[in-house]
Amino acid sequence: MKQIISGGEWLPTREATALLRISRTSLLKHQSNGYFKQGKHWIKTGPYKTSPTLWNTDSIRQTMAKWNAPVNHREPVFA
Repeated sequence: MKQIISGGEWLPTREATALLRISRTSLLKHQSNGYFKQGKHWIKTGPYKTSPTLWNTDSIRQTMAKWNAPVNHREPVFA
């Protein structure tokens, strides 16, 4: 269920992960590591810890676009 709130489109977790094409685990990991900020990237719909979370997918995409791609530091394997 899409919600329009000031600052763009806000989606529940399941819809946000599908649109962003990332796992729920990754989304929550980035949230807990501080990459996604409350009020800018996510909001709670109620006062309780278990209240649903809505995600600002536009803001998350902008933040993720600034991240560098991972670098493979392993030695190449030759047959």
